[in-house]
Amino acid sequence: MITDSVEFTPPETRTVNSQDQPETRRRCGSCGGTFKNERGVKIHQGKTKCKEKPKQRKEANTMLAYVSASNKSQEDQSQETNHRAPDLQVEATQSTEVNPEAVEEAIQERKERLQLPPATDKRWSVLDHNLEAILDNTLKGDASKKLQAMAKIVYEECSTTFGKKEAKKRSCPAGPSRRQREIARLRQEQRCLRKRWRKAPVSQREGLQHLQEELHSQLLKLRKAESLRKKQREKRRQRKNFFSDPFKFTSNLLGKPKSGRLECSQDEVEESVREAHSDPDRSTPLGDCPYRIPSPEPEVPFDESDLRPEEIKRVVKRARAKSAPGPSGTTYKIYKNCPKLLSRLCKLLRTSWKKKQLPPAWTLAEGCFVPKEDKSKGLGQFREISLLDVEGKIFWAVIATRLTSYLLVNKYVDPSVQKGGIPGHSGCLEHTASVSQLIKEANKDKKKIISVV
Repeated sequence: MITDSVEFTPPETRTVNSQDQPETRRRCGSCGGTFKNERGVKIHQGKTKCKEKPKQRKEANTMLAYVSASNKSQEDQSQETNHRAPDLQVEATQSTEVNPEAVEEAIQERKERLQLPPATDKRWSVLDHNLEAILDNTLKGDASKKLQAMAKIVYEECSTTFGKKEAKKRSCPAGPSRRQREIARLRQEQRCLRKRWRKAPVSQREGLQHLQEELHSQLLKLRKAESLRKKQREKRRQRKNFFSDPFKFTSNLLGKPKSGRLECSQDEVEESVREAHSDPDRSTPLGDCPYRIPSPEPEVPFDESDLRPEEIKRVVKRARAKSAPGPSGTTYKIYKNCPKLLSRLCKLLRTSWKKKQLPPAWTLAEGCFVPKEDKSKGLGQFREISLLDVEGKIFWAVIATRLTSYLLVNKYVDPSVQKGGIPGHSGCLEHTASVSQLIKEANKDKKKIISVV
């Protein structure tokens, strides 16, 4: 049995103002809104008719339950890191028994992004030393509990050392420059001279016409200089964007514009996710497949040995430092710059693999809706991605590498046919070269080409 929503959340205790007086908070079990006391919840339910909404839904299929702290979706419009489109918090539930502690832990405010410095910053070595001392004295329990606790401690310590990212403030547009003000003044004088020329007698029109020509020549020089300034400024901006992120610059230059804001209720999001991630016939056995191709016995067995530290470190080294964090808030960049912390992670992952203990937090993800086209609004115009914890991604990346090696060594996958997901094979370049060669041969021999899409 899976519970989709939480009927009641215990009161939260937090510190308000500068005094150490706890304030009791209550949360509406239907929409998730937070209020000062029980009376505030009742007033809210009376006005919004939250009581009429079903408080408990039961599903027998795996699904993703989108949870937010209020009736509005939590969004982050930052485009600096990867997958930085409007984000929605996600809770992934299992088809087996749901751990109430894990569910309660997942329903919380999403963690703010950390303000991590460059790799050359000397504070990284201090952070690594402090984390080593803290983790030695605080980590207790089995491997899964240690992994989950370590992620929290690392986030809090990084937050204390480096701080959190502040929301980008929209800078007020700068006023007109000196040249622009001069252009506006000359335009005003030009209009006044034109009016005087119309009302002036014939004897005075020649002098006014000469003044208009002088103003016109001055305006041409100023506008040319202003246009050159704008072009140079745009050129510097484009050059800066290219060197900071060449991939993003090329995608924006050659790809179609993608923008928009998801405009739908939370109930519509939950219904859409339920339809996408559930199967009403899941309990029905499939039976034997008559079209299954028999495969020979593997010549090389699957590598079930302990996870080697070099495997884990290779995954961390190849990972993108700007990869978006998951629910834990930690990123690859922290493990890249903290060798002692990475060594401790290797030991915990090896123990977790040996004892077959995985943290419940690895089953949770943050859902993110990324627009597929320009000015996207509806759910059909967005694609859904999930952001997982970095520690779990490192663990499963090692397993995926072993599985890929197992399939290739035993020739269960033909690289001449299958290109995607196989390291060392650039399928796009190879297919493009093949199509280009076919077009050249067809033009040379004057033959037709039939394309099947």
